[in-house]
Amino acid sequence: MVNKLPIASLAGLPEVKLVIDQGLLPGLKTRSTTIHAFLSIQPPPTADEDFWKAVQECLLMAGAGALVAGMTPGGMLALPTFMRMFGAHAASKGLELVASQFQLVTETTYGEWI
Repeated sequence: MVNKLPIASLAGLPEVKLVIDQGLLPGLKTRSTTIHAFLSIQPPPTADEDFWKAVQECLLMAGAGALVAGMTPGGMLALPTFMRMFGAHAASKGLELVASQFQLVTETTYGEWI
């Protein structure tokens, strides 16, 4: 069973489209986007409450590191920092996760066209 744990939600770039109304006049419509980041974890068969508590602690520590890294211009270091720190904290907790057991997943949600 795969679990998706939320990491962050960030405002994405707005979308714009050109529309032609019934009077054949062009107009612009826009909508907002939000990008949601999740950590997808496929737990080992032996996962118990202690496993999930350790994962939660790793998420908090890695999230704090990613927050600091996200303050750099453009925030480009936030997600790689999160993944690296999560892996390091998981190893320090004795979690035996291999790369194929956790990955970063993003989903985009869209607002209404206005």
